[in-house]
Amino acid sequence: MATTGRTAGRPPARDLAAVFGLGIAGTLIPVVGWVIGVWLVVRGSSWSPSEKLIGIVGPIVGMLLIVAVVAGAAGVDLGVSVALAVPLTLSIASAVGAVYLAARLVAHKRATEVAGR
Repeated sequence: MATTGRTAGRPPARDLAAVFGLGIAGTLIPVVGWVIGVWLVVRGSSWSPSEKLIGIVGPIVGMLLIVAVVAGAAGVDLGVSVALAVPLTLSIASAVGAVYLAARLVAHKRATEVAGR
């Protein structure tokens, strides 16, 4: 079995930084913080490519769909609504993505502990 540089079932510090970077920096500094968090997640070794995609893109698509539905129901121009909602969307999507990726870290840790028994 290939080793990923983990010690005692703990995820690499870079991956923990990715979760905090995406969640906290992405929420407090919506565009720049999100980009930094995404870069850290992409460089992370604890997630599969599909988990990274879900954690990064999934929440953004969901938030933009919500914005589109609400704007459509309110009769607001969709282009203006999306442009105004991008910082808020990235902020919320960052938090949601970080929660998903943190949950996957915990699941991987548990799987590693069970496999080690």
